[in-house]
Amino acid sequence: MRGSYLALRRALSILCAVLLVLTLAARQTNAQYKHLHDFSGSEGATPYGTLIADANGYLYGTTFLGGPWNAGVIYRMDTAGNMTVLHALSITDGDAMYAGLVLQGTTLYGCAVSGGPYQMGTLFKLQTNGSGFQVLHNFNYSDGANPEGTLDLSGKILYGTCTHGGPNGGGTVFSIHTDGSAFQIIHSFTGVANSNGQVDGLNPTCSLLQVGRIFFGTTYYGGAYGNGVVWRVNTDGTGFEILHAFDGMHGAWPLAGVILYAGQFYGTTQIGGTSGGGVIFSMGTNGSHFSVLKNLDASTGTVPAANLIVYNNELYGTTYTGPPTGGPYNGTIFEIRPNGTGFTVLYGGGVSGEQPYAALLPLHGLLYGVMAGGGAYGLGTAFSISP
Repeated sequence: MRGSYLALRRALSILCAVLLVLTLAARQTNAQYKHLHDFSGSEGATPYGTLIADANGYLYGTTFLGGPWNAGVIYRMDTAGNMTVLHALSITDGDAMYAGLVLQGTTLYGCAVSGGPYQMGTLFKLQTNGSGFQVLHNFNYSDGANPEGTLDLSGKILYGTCTHGGPNGGGTVFSIHTDGSAFQIIHSFTGVANSNGQVDGLNPTCSLLQVGRIFFGTTYYGGAYGNGVVWRVNTDGTGFEILHAFDGMHGAWPLAGVILYAGQFYGTTQIGGTSGGGVIFSMGTNGSHFSVLKNLDASTGTVPAANLIVYNNELYGTTYTGPPTGGPYNGTIFEIRPNGTGFTVLYGGGVSGEQPYAALLPLHGLLYGVMAGGGAYGLGTAFSISP
């Protein structure tokens, strides 16, 4: 069944979060939240993909479901919430999108987690006016399966991760030219010890962070404790190294990747920590000085799924569930200082949107984003919020 492996994984994560006991009270604020759009189903439903913006201020995004074949849509929206469907996916060209899009000139690139002739996912491109849709690659499991993270674009090469498949079955890091040629596996995850004695990760769901000729990322499982890892690899596939293995007490199951700010990595895990609701962490780029900045619990929101962002020297993020004041599944938008102080819940979910899965987008002094649920039809919303 489409997306069944991820649906089960997230169901388990949410169950853990719902069972949490309310502990520390989080500071909350009435940040200016503006409801922009309700997804209706025919024009898309369950938006998981992070928004991007072009030079004219138009927003572009993806949905997991909805459209005429219920396989998700690619859309454009202005900052007032007026939406245009650019392309509706079908099972043949891709089915269901967790990832957002990347933009180069007037060309958008993206990936579907399922669909294509092998039902293992696809890579595609199209123009910002909706024309020229083209499948660049159909995954067949041997070369990877189920790409979930947003692609990274460097020149004429796209890079990404597959959650499953590859020579070892544990997921891959791959590259492909923007014309669909020269597909290459950079790393195939094994989940077993390598020649250096490090236990490899399993099942990367993250988008990549490129710093020079090095990629950094996470895996959801694997590593010495089975709870996921932070890793690095050179763009040519050499120099693979595990930088950190999550032990559960200090976080487990990182769905998002890491970001770089002021010489430090920052990220989140979906579960683990002292309350089981996940953590916000920092660490050095060589894996040193790992620190839990915040243990998430039912008062702060739990199960963070998206990358953190930095805006005005503050970290901003979302949680998929909590807090109880808005209902157990509503989720939060939060900010925290890079030193771990000043955690603030900016939005606690509600009828105008719930279950934020995507990262936030800074634009014109506001943060834009999407909620996977809630709204007039219960199928998701778009919003802006003042930082």
